[in-house]
Amino acid sequence: MPPDQPSTIQRLTEQFGERFVGHLVRPALVGGMDDPDGRGVAASDCGHDRVEIHARVRDAPVADARSAAHGCAHALASAS
Repeated sequence: MPPDQPSTIQRLTEQFGERFVGHLVRPALVGGMDDPDGRGVAASDCGHDRVEIHARVRDAPVADARSAAHGCAHALASAS
């Protein structure tokens, strides 16, 4: 890439902000969970984006949560 061209991360940061890019490059609470109390799956109409969320509920509203996402940058960042 020529030195005067912004990187993909720079372009995404300019367009969507640092918080979005932070979730994209360093997603939080990623992965599955053994024996969750609840599980939800959402997929886009085109089938390219998919988010799965596992939750464990104990004495708190949500004691633990994990997610796995596949697809575009928006799906990945929103699952974080």
